Amino acid sequence: MSETAARPKRLAATARHRVASAIWWNWINSMALCAALTLVGGALAYVVGWAIDVYLSNDMAPSGKAPGLFLVSNWGFAAALLTAVVGAALAIRALVVGDVVMARILGAREVSESEEPKLHEAARRVADAAGIPKPRLVVIEGPAMNAFAAGRDEFHATVGVTRGLLDALEPHELEGVLGHEIGHICNHDIVYADIVALCLGLIVILREIAGATARIGAEAKSSRSSRSGDKKDGGGAAIVAIAVLVVTAVLAPLLAQLVQMAISRQREYGADAAGAYLAGSPDGLASALAKIEKCKEKLAVNRAVQHVFIVNPLKRFKEDAGALMSTHPATSLRVARLKELRD
Repeated sequence: MSETAARPKRLAATARHRVASAIWWNWINSMALCAALTLVGGALAYVVGWAIDVYLSNDMAPSGKAPGLFLVSNWGFAAALLTAVVGAALAIRALVVGDVVMARILGAREVSESEEPKLHEAARRVADAAGIPKPRLVVIEGPAMNAFAAGRDEFHATVGVTRGLLDALEPHELEGVLGHEIGHICNHDIVYADIVALCLGLIVILREIAGATARIGAEAKSSRSSRSGDKKDGGGAAIVAIAVLVVTAVLAPLLAQLVQMAISRQREYGADAAGAYLAGSPDGLASALAKIEKCKEKLAVNRAVQHVFIVNPLKRFKEDAGALMSTHPATSLRVARLKELRD
């Protein structure tokens, strides 16, 4: 087959505004979802502080003068503020060294241009198209097919691929995958991914604190009720606080997980559009995604980082899968969208 005949179809000129629109709405939606995730964490922290305030206020009040139930709590505001400060500090630390830490967690090693000339050449072409420096390139040794991006900006970014993907893809397919990952970098999706991971970690910690607070409150309530006629007017408030804590501790992590998955799905569609634009053709990425979907080899990773990959390494989602519980759109839907961008 001649080089001309083998060349994939180019990105339709009339589709470029749709690509720009997809990238823009990806940014807007991701920011909104990150704000929602932050509110979930802040609300959980407030409830924990409020419940402690209710317990102590009723337990330490003079007999017959327990304040009962109240909604505005200085302890609650303090807990929410402390959570925000701790989260900001952790976010700054993660953004400074996030790409190096991610590569270490995944067992990836940096490769030089002499080791992997095909990878470096493809990355250089796509990075030039994006107008950014070539990112640091790492490889995860293993037969699975996948790729990821990490870092804080265009000048501090890492793109990684597995050995299985590097060996299986044609040059235009590799460019499509690298375009997707560099699209994440240009869209600042890698920043969102770090923020989301941190928020989820803090919410899990707050859930444990909420559970411990509810248990302590229940024990304290039982102890008070065993003392005849002691502060009966504050007992109802403690029961309500315990119930609110339990419900919040259950619902907050679930809501946070749903927001994480929504951000992940939106990021993938936006990066697919950017990848098609940067590679100059939607066909390379579409073909690569189809190959990745057919690969039976799995990449063993922690659930906390499953959302950073081009395809979820732990689970593949079909079109009939529940959208709310999917970290990535179904590959068939992604391929269909890419094909709509052809000439």
